[in-house]
Amino acid sequence: MQTIYLDIMVGGRFYRQLPYTYCPLWPVDTDEVHDFVVRNLPSLRNKTFNILFSNAKVI
Repeated sequence: MQTIYLDIMVGGRFYRQLPYTYCPLWPVDTDEVHDFVVRNLPSLRNKTFNILFSNAKVI
């Protein structure tokens, strides 16, 4: 299992970063990632946001 960081952008601005654990043997499903973000940040349920993948953790 590996951990990548999801940078959540709302309106072109950085909103929050979430760690996401996945198995590198299988491709990452975009719908699964979207559901993960909405499950952890329910305030974004009906909003438009972008997800960027990052290897660096924001402190």
